[in-house]
Amino acid sequence: MTTEDELMRLFKQPYQRDDWLRMLGEQLPINQFSCPISIKGDAKAFFQLGKVSLADNKELGIYEIQTTPETRLHRNRVEMRQLVAKQCQQSTLDGALAVYDDNSGNWRFSFISVEYKLNDQGQINRQESASKRFTYLLGNNAKVRTAVERFSRLNKTATLTDLKSAFAVEQLNKEFYEELFKWYEKAKSQVVFPNDEREEKDKHISISLIRLLTRLLFVWFLKEKGLINRNFFEFDKVRQMIDWSKESGYYKAILQNLFFATLNREITDRTFRTTTNGNPNSNNYLVAHVYRYQNIFLLQDKNAILRLFEQTPFLNGGLFECLDREANEDERRDHEKDGTIRKEKLAIRVDGFSDREDNVLDVPNNLFFNEDEKQLGLITLLNRYQFTVEESTPLDADVALDPELLGLVFENLLASYNPETRQTARKASGSYYTPREIVTYMVDESLKAYFAQATNIADHKISRLFHTACAENDLTENETASLIQAIDTIKIIDPAVGSGAFPMGILQRLVQILGIVDSENKQWKQRQTDIIDKLPDPESREQALKEVETIFSKENRFNDFGRKLYLIEKCIYGVDIQPIACQIAKLRFFISLAIEQEPTDDAEDNYGVKPLPNLETKFVAADTLLALEKPNQLTLGQTETVLSLEKELTANRERYFHATSRTTKRNYRDKDKQLRDRLAAALQEAGFPTHAVDKIANGPPTTRTPAPTGLTPNICSVLPKASTWSSEIRPTFSCRKMAAN
Repeated sequence: MTTEDELMRLFKQPYQRDDWLRMLGEQLPINQFSCPISIKGDAKAFFQLGKVSLADNKELGIYEIQTTPETRLHRNRVEMRQLVAKQCQQSTLDGALAVYDDNSGNWRFSFISVEYKLNDQGQINRQESASKRFTYLLGNNAKVRTAVERFSRLNKTATLTDLKSAFAVEQLNKEFYEELFKWYEKAKSQVVFPNDEREEKDKHISISLIRLLTRLLFVWFLKEKGLINRNFFEFDKVRQMIDWSKESGYYKAILQNLFFATLNREITDRTFRTTTNGNPNSNNYLVAHVYRYQNIFLLQDKNAILRLFEQTPFLNGGLFECLDREANEDERRDHEKDGTIRKEKLAIRVDGFSDREDNVLDVPNNLFFNEDEKQLGLITLLNRYQFTVEESTPLDADVALDPELLGLVFENLLASYNPETRQTARKASGSYYTPREIVTYMVDESLKAYFAQATNIADHKISRLFHTACAENDLTENETASLIQAIDTIKIIDPAVGSGAFPMGILQRLVQILGIVDSENKQWKQRQTDIIDKLPDPESREQALKEVETIFSKENRFNDFGRKLYLIEKCIYGVDIQPIACQIAKLRFFISLAIEQEPTDDAEDNYGVKPLPNLETKFVAADTLLALEKPNQLTLGQTETVLSLEKELTANRERYFHATSRTTKRNYRDKDKQLRDRLAAALQEAGFPTHAVDKIANGPPTTRTPAPTGLTPNICSVLPKASTWSSEIRPTFSCRKMAAN
């Protein structure tokens, strides 16, 4: 048997065939040989190196696939998986142990299992059988602790079931959640966040910690893309940046400055807050996008400090918008009556991004860096795991922490402080969520039903689009055009969005289908262009057309970014009673967009990263179980004024979705409020009850207004014509219910 130290050395070095086969021979019963296989596609060479004969008489092939550095495995993973699965099917093998090596120093190991199906005659159907692949990144700088632990389980008496258990990703998710939950429980007893909004204490601390985790884990994925200074997450380097004796120094000086003054501010505008005689003055009071805490840094030169953050692009999107804000008139009057309710009359502190000496924020440094196994620091914990920016699918998963797995982790954390689910979540031990297979089933059945209704495409052709193993377009030109139109006009809403599993599954499936039927984005681009050409405002039309040309440029014609961006903008919505759940759902979608962008070294071009859209109108905090009283006549309220205001509100929301500057966003928010007020007045005049139109007037978009209540007013806020419960969203609800049942 190979020792764990030997496995560690093997997995940390570039791929060596002899070392790899020697290790496999010590762990499993193998028959070694070398046989080149003729192939077409992106791979340079393909070899079968032997077979594994398992104790249950199952056989696996041992394969080596040599790829080029230009082969992007995450874009070609279906092709790469099917390349091996096809060889297994031809030889009736039950799976494979495959290595993908591009000679760069990093390599990937995949365990692929093949599931054969019987046709109507009882024969094995080798063409339509599914295959599942679980992949580990190995080699230079890879985190191989999980791979070492999994391979050490193997032995000469292993069965196929043993291998599936050893290499599955679910155990990694459970292990990570258990470790993270220990940190979360420990942190709850040590942190203090400002609570000027006067939430119940335990709930306030829980939400504040989950918000911290949401932001930090998104940053972690950016680090994997090379967009964040890696030294921020190495203890020795951090101690050379800040005075470690100052408690909360890491969270304040490094993380808060990274969140609010870097990721939320254009590169050319980044600066420290103004000072007078070296002391902060009032010029930047409540300005939450300037650097603070200069006294915590060991470097006292502001420019030197700014250079620590300079490689990070401006991201936008609202995830890193500081929640500290000015108090409104009612809140100021409350403070005048009782000065003990908070420290400042003029400010409501939530994040506590402040140099003030009376800042109550306290997040101890040892919560981030601590090697004690019983008291692991958060950064120490994250550094132990391999992360991937690729969303897993039921058929293809990197055995690493991906955005979907983190979404499941957050669902557990959300449930752990919800009084209705607290005990259940704690007993679930990392499994309090809807399994991926069920989400996939719900997604597929909903979309199949919708396509059957919205197109004239035969059912068997629609079904083939959902079969990953048959990624071929056999639709006619008219059928393809009909399908793309149906996708472009679909409306998907999840009334209990949680961490975003269902809408994210919808997005992934629609992107996959568009990739099959329109691989170069020609028709999808034309669809967006045709719609933009109808915009009445020449300036908005010209800007939007220029945006489309950039997104679908020649070098990006195969990219999924444009597919995802316009699907998110036009088709996908979510509601949840917990505002923090909406933030986590937005995190998933932000990551999904971020992974499709290739960073550059051009700071003037924001390092090649397109700022993220604003999703406040896409994921809304509300109670979907509360009904809205409507007039008895369904058509009541459909006046010309109402319909015109709805169109204007929708157009303003579309412009807000793409806005990046703080001034522009504020202008669109102000106009949004004005339009909602006018719409509420018009609906009241048309017969809607006063309390109902009041809810409509208090809708999004902003992270700072109180979360509205009631399903319909919030749908009115995010969907066109939804104030009259339009038929365009009914199919989505009926399909979702059918899939759930």
